[in-house]
Parts: sequence; structure tokens; C-alpha cells
Amino acid sequence: MSYIVTLLGSRMQYAVPRILAKAGLLNILYTDIYASNRIIKIIQDYRLDKHNATLKRLILRNNNELNGCIIRQFPLFGLEYYLRLQKAKNETERTKVYLWAGRCFCRLINENNWGLAKALYTFNSAGYETMVKAKEKAMACILEQTIAPYKIVNQLIKEEREMWPGWEEDEKNYFANDYSERERAEWRIADRIICGSEYVRNGLIQCGVNPEKCTVIPYGVKYSEKINIKKTSSKLHVLTVGTVCLRKGIPYLLEAAKVLSKNAEFKLVGPLQISRNAQKKICDHVHLVGAVPHSEIERYYRWADVFLLPSICEGSATVTYEAMSYGLPIICTPNTGSIVRNMIDGFIVPIRNKDKIVEVLEIMSRDRKLCKQMGENAMLRAKEYDYSRYNDELIKILKTHI
Repeated sequence: MSYIVTLLGSRMQYAVPRILAKAGLLNILYTDIYASNRIIKIIQDYRLDKHNATLKRLILRNNNELNGCIIRQFPLFGLEYYLRLQKAKNETERTKVYLWAGRCFCRLINENNWGLAKALYTFNSAGYETMVKAKEKAMACILEQTIAPYKIVNQLIKEEREMWPGWEEDEKNYFANDYSERERAEWRIADRIICGSEYVRNGLIQCGVNPEKCTVIPYGVKYSEKINIKKTSSKLHVLTVGTVCLRKGIPYLLEAAKVLSKNAEFKLVGPLQISRNAQKKICDHVHLVGAVPHSEIERYYRWADVFLLPSICEGSATVTYEAMSYGLPIICTPNTGSIVRNMIDGFIVPIRNKDKIVEVLEIMSRDRKLCKQMGENAMLRAKEYDYSRYNDELIKILKTHI
């Protein structure tokens, strides 16, 4: 076993540590909160999660493929991180929390014994200090950049706030430069930077990162034959899953929904990070569901005829992989970093282009056979990009560093 993985949260159901564990390459997983089988049994035996969304999410902080692995967690830190994020009212406060969490997480990890690991795998903004320590031990450092560089993200969000006043708090993010500097410091130390899409890689190169450091490995989906049988409804069912915020391009979704109210029905699933006034505007034309535990998302995929994600900036949006695995054609932007092929699995539309979204949705509404065919193509595409492919490509790269 040769890799230490440091992971805040349970990204993609612990995909990276699971892959390393399966290959016999995982030394220790450091994380904030991990739900042991014993904890899950208590929650389920007493049905404590029945009406508690937090406990439902906690149950997902577990994976049987990690049974027997060394997992070090810091639950008190994890709880404080969660509470701080809950109290954060805007992007400035959230960025401050992310910076605090990354530094605190690294400090806790650095205080522990690292064993005989030869390499470190960590994630952007939460790995700098551990990477410094790893280099002191002559360890290789692998960094996963989960989204475009923050410098790019912040600029795009700033532009959105100017175009859509009142949707989010329009104030200067006083911690944006600190966050960007932290990312740049991580890029300098990293021996290899894993990117989920060409969009992320191009962003890194734009910010001065050596292209030879950057490797694109599209993510995977846990694929199974998810036959999505439904009766054709009179209105096209359009689904969006993700945080309701300007970065996800929600105003353009709303503008399209206004035009297509007679032909399409829209549902928007995800936590809310917009003002109450913006929420009221959305609710007039879109069913605003709110946050839903991942375990309950399936019924929304089965409701939908098409999946829409008009994001301004992403890494490689895993919801697009999931939606494709349910046989949904995708409408997304190039900035989602998806594996969608234009006019085969759906449509790739420019960012900030409501008219193009309306145009392709009208095509799908009129031509249900085309919609169905694109959905079938999307399902086959998702099958090509299942976890086994992601597993093989990631391991191939990681073995070169130990």
C-alpha cells in the first residue's frame, strides 16, 4: 500500500480511495466524517433518518468497498465545518470557510503518523500544507483539480452578478485572492494534476500551469441497466439538478421556462444559494424542489424527458453522467466539462444563451423520437464511461508515481 488520500466530504462516493483500495494501493484515507457500519446500523435500526435529511446524508458517508482499510476521521472538525458553511450567507463567507477548512484539515493530517506511504493524493484548496510535508518526505504529490481555477470561476460569477442584480449578494469577495493563491501554491508543488475535463485543463494552462503536468481523466458513473420507461406526457419534462446559484446558469433556465411554459414543465432540484426575490421569480415558472438527498434523486431522473444544465463554470459535472445513465438526452454548455457529444447525446449550447436553450428544447418537444434516440445514445455513452474505465485510467496514471 503506497498512497495517502486526503478527502473533505465523500466525493463521488469515495471514488478515488475505493479505486486505490481495490488496487491494493491505499495506505490511509484521511477525511472529515466517515459513517462506520455500526453507526449506520444504529441510525437504520431506530429509523433515525426517516425525517432527518442530515442523517440521510450521513448514511452516504460510507462505502463497503473501504471495509478493512485504514480510515482516519476528524468528526469534531467535520461538524464545525458543516456548521460554519450553514451559517455562511454569501460567497465571501463561504470562501472564508473553505480556506479555514483546508488549512485546519491539513494541520490535523500533518499531526498524524503517515506510515510507509510513498505518494499523496489530495484535492484543490484542501491539500497545500500536506503537500509541503509530503515533499519533505520525498513523496510524490497528485492533485485533483475538481473545477476550473478559482480566478476564472470568480471572474465569471462577478460578471453574472452584474448581469443579474439581486440574485446573489453583489459584493467583493475579499478572500478570492487568498483562495487563488492557495490553488497556485498547490499547482507549483504537484507532480501531476488530474483534471476531469479539457475545460479544467485549459483553465489551468490559461493560469500558467505547465500543460505537461495536467492529465485529463473524465469521471465515471456507477452504471447499471437503468431502463427509464415512462408514458409520453403532453409537456416535455425538463430536469436540472445542482445548487441553485448563478454559477449554474439558473437565470437562463428561467428565461427559457418563461418562453416554453405551454410546451415544457421544469423541475429544479438542489440547495438554494439565491435571494428570496430570485426564488419567487423562479417559482412562477419552475417547480423549485430544493435540496434532496442523493439517495432520492432517482425518481426525478425517471420523471424527466431531458436534462438541462446551462452552467457558467464546472469541472466535469457528475450529474450529467448520472442523467445520461438514465437515458436522458443532455442540454449543457461547454463549461460543464461533460462527455456529451453535440447532436448525438443531446445539445451543447453556448453559455448565457437563452435563445439557443429555447431552440433545442422546442426541437425535442416537437420530435420525441429524436429525443428518445438521443437518450438511448446518452445511455450507451454513459456505459462507455463507467467506473471501470475511470478506474483503469486513474490507476494507470497513479502507478507511474510510486
